[in-house]
Amino acid sequence: MESRFEKYIEENRDRFDVEEPDRELIWNGIKAAKRVEKRKRRVNVLRVAASVIAIVTISVFVLNREPKADDYSLSKYSAEWGSVESEYNSLIREKMAVVKSNKSTSNEIIVFLKDELDEIDKLYIQAFEDIKTSGTMDQIVDTIFDTYEKRLQILNQIINEIEKQKVYENNNRKHEA
Repeated sequence: MESRFEKYIEENRDRFDVEEPDRELIWNGIKAAKRVEKRKRRVNVLRVAASVIAIVTISVFVLNREPKADDYSLSKYSAEWGSVESEYNSLIREKMAVVKSNKSTSNEIIVFLKDELDEIDKLYIQAFEDIKTSGTMDQIVDTIFDTYEKRLQILNQIINEIEKQKVYENNNRKHEA
């Protein structure tokens, strides 16, 4: 049930199709649209790249910032705490010198204990961050001194493992000879 209009168009289609589309004009339009699209993509890529560079740069500055001695010292809160802390630091430096003088880190126990030291360092830093936000609460100061105690215990364990390893290696050499 075609209408008269549709029937008329169908019958006279040849008369209506007198013009050919301008292929060059169509392709130029498509090419222009593609150029605009490429330009937009290029601008978006540049924006993303600039954002990534900014984030990486800021991260490098923030993460590689060397903490100042004052950042992690109880001496700025109390002379007494500073004195105790200084004694702990002196003992820890002595123990670390012994550990560092021994290059043997192949022992799994030593590697594990060194990882534990890293975890304690994280607790220590977090305690100081808590002081900055909450003030010097006795619990936080106790936590800091506890980290010193744990460091010393772990360093003693590492030194004991190093000594055990040396004794074991000496005994093996004697038996091989």
